[in-house]
Amino acid sequence: MKRRRRLAGLISGVLRVALRRRPRTAGVILAAGSSTRMGGDVPKQFLSVCGVPILIRSVRAFDACSAVDEIVIVTRECDLQAVKDLCLEYKISPKLKTVIAGGDTRQKSAFLGVEAASNSCRFVAIHDAARCLVTPDAIRSVLDVAYRRRAATAVYPVTDTVKRVDGRGRIKETLDRTELRAAATPQAFDRDFYIAVAAYAEKKGTAVTDDNALSRKREKGDREMRIGHGYDVHRFAAGRDLILGGVKIPHDLGLLGHSDADVLTHAVTDALLGAAALGDIGLHFPDSDPAYSGVCSLTLLSRVGALLSDKGYTVSNIDATVIAEVPRLRPYIDEMRRKIADALGITVDRVSVKATTEEGLGFTGERLGIAAHAVCLIE
Repeated sequence: MKRRRRLAGLISGVLRVALRRRPRTAGVILAAGSSTRMGGDVPKQFLSVCGVPILIRSVRAFDACSAVDEIVIVTRECDLQAVKDLCLEYKISPKLKTVIAGGDTRQKSAFLGVEAASNSCRFVAIHDAARCLVTPDAIRSVLDVAYRRRAATAVYPVTDTVKRVDGRGRIKETLDRTELRAAATPQAFDRDFYIAVAAYAEKKGTAVTDDNALSRKREKGDREMRIGHGYDVHRFAAGRDLILGGVKIPHDLGLLGHSDADVLTHAVTDALLGAAALGDIGLHFPDSDPAYSGVCSLTLLSRVGALLSDKGYTVSNIDATVIAEVPRLRPYIDEMRRKIADALGITVDRVSVKATTEEGLGFTGERLGIAAHAVCLIE
């Protein structure tokens, strides 16, 4: 019995860690169409399949997906109450955050739905309510790819033979259907990335019928990439904790500074600010301000991440190097990467942290302190 309890506790702990590391995610379900292509007096999202409305079947799939933390439904203004009543009738869980009115196009409705999600949600999965056969596993599979690649979409093989024709309807070629896929939903995105590409499309007057096409248009457009470099150094001091990348590291000395003196996070912060030409960490968080006395440097990094987002930038990657003779940092590198990624709302595979020594040379080599360099790419 004790062994079973220990095993249950271990499994529970692993699940808690997995959930804590997974970015919060919102499902945005689009039910604002009028079914003009389908015909009929009743919008297709309200039609029933085996006695259950199509909309409810889609909502239930997102409700049952463990990767989805909240749900936003977007519908027509005239259907708001009907949708709310359906959700009450079918006892949709508290995951349902809100039901909102959409725009005059699918593109606008999707954007409104993404905006309506909680700010804590770093990823969104946009889904057409009419695709009611979607499964929780399919939703999770698309999200798993989006967490790594910023965007992903569900597709299915094309089974018909497809012809390319000219303006007169004459066949020019037969396409290889083994290379073709039809786009479906859900389509999942890093939320900041989606908002940036949607704003770009609005600016360019670009209309698309597929959310993933927004990111493809942006990739082919005039996106701007910027590189930043950051450097910081702090001397050792007695009576202080040693914090690097937000991780408390066992050592008999800490680093001297107004904040927690996290030299690694400071270098990363300066690199990001430099890339966007927004000054440096001292300009935004001066050591003359008592508000920043002892502050966690990850908090400052998070604020800079939000500032970049407000300016329309996303963080592509960060590469940082800590220069320290002591202590040995290898056991703590992965946790540093995770904490920096979490502070910026990006995936950990976009953050690299390395450690090296100067073999007894110079300030760090003589064990007087620790230095750090960081470079980053934003777009």
